[in-house]
Amino acid sequence: QLSVWFKPDMKIDSYNDLMNSNPYLIRQIIINPEERSVNLGSRFWYNSELYTIEVIGSALVSSNKPVQVSKLELVDLAYVNSEQFILDLNGIIYPSEKIQIHVSGILQPSYERGKAIQLPMIPLVKMGARGEVVLNIPVSLWSGIEFWSKQNATLDGATKLKERLLLNVGASTTAIPQTFLSLEISNIFNRKYEWWSGYIAPGISFFLDAKFNIR
Repeated sequence: QLSVWFKPDMKIDSYNDLMNSNPYLIRQIIINPEERSVNLGSRFWYNSELYTIEVIGSALVSSNKPVQVSKLELVDLAYVNSEQFILDLNGIIYPSEKIQIHVSGILQPSYERGKAIQLPMIPLVKMGARGEVVLNIPVSLWSGIEFWSKQNATLDGATKLKERLLLNVGASTTAIPQTFLSLEISNIFNRKYEWWSGYIAPGISFFLDAKFNIR
């Protein structure tokens, strides 16, 4: 399948949307609508027995694009006129009936108009891969890797967040009737990185999920 679109529009984030995206954002912010005079894109999707692939490319020219910037110990909101080009790739490979490999990648050069510095808090490259195996017993195992390139924390690029490379593993089972159990270990090598400038992300983390069907 192949599709193409051109749909200039106007977008405005609500206060709740902004706070949910970054709980450390200062509360005294002015919300302006983002006008996208150019919103051009194309999508290609293909499916077969061996793999599924989706590629989306888009070009955006915006006025009043909101970007999160670090100011001393605060995270503030700034508005810029921007140009953004995004190539988004997602795919699934099926080596066998019980194995799936998910891959994803985003290349997103994003600049303030007339400048060549990547916009704050938008990594140039994001990549990930995840492999899932279903065993002969009612247990599934998975492992995933996630990479983000360096991010600018300020408009001038003077403050940066280092790249992150994280490994996650997990398992799930339905061995207990009417019960689904899963365990995930995130950031298994306890890598140190920042969510925002000055705000340290957690290290290795453990998540246990249990769902019960009472019907």
